[in-house]
Amino acid sequence: PLRTKRKALTKEFAAFGEVDSVRIRSVPLGDTKIPRKGAVIKGKINDLVDNVHAYIVFKDEQCARTALSHNMALFNGNHIRVDMACPPRKKLRGEGPLYDRKRTVFVGNLPFDVKG
Repeated sequence: PLRTKRKALTKEFAAFGEVDSVRIRSVPLGDTKIPRKGAVIKGKINDLVDNVHAYIVFKDEQCARTALSHNMALFNGNHIRVDMACPPRKKLRGEGPLYDRKRTVFVGNLPFDVKG
C-alpha cells in the first residue's frame, strides 16, 4: 500500500529471518519540480496511485527464499507480490550488483505513499 512504512515491512518480514535493510521505491510524486527526496519528506505524493515497491534484504539467502512463501499474502489491504530481486540491467554490466540477489526479495503492490 502507498502509505506503508519501513518499520511495518521489517516487522512483517522478520518472521522469515533477520532483515538487513528495507528500501521503498517507486513513490509517485505529486510535485515534480522539487527533488524526489524533498517531495517525499514534504508529503508531495500523488494519491491517485495506490501502491509502491520495496526491496527487503535479509541477512542470509535462506531467509529470502523462505519469504517467497509470502507471495500474494494480504498486507494492509493489498495482496503483495514477493519475488527474488535482481539488479537493474545497467548495473549488471558495471562493477557488480547493488545488492546480493541471493538475500534480497522484491515486494510489489505497496501503496505509493510509503515514506522512505
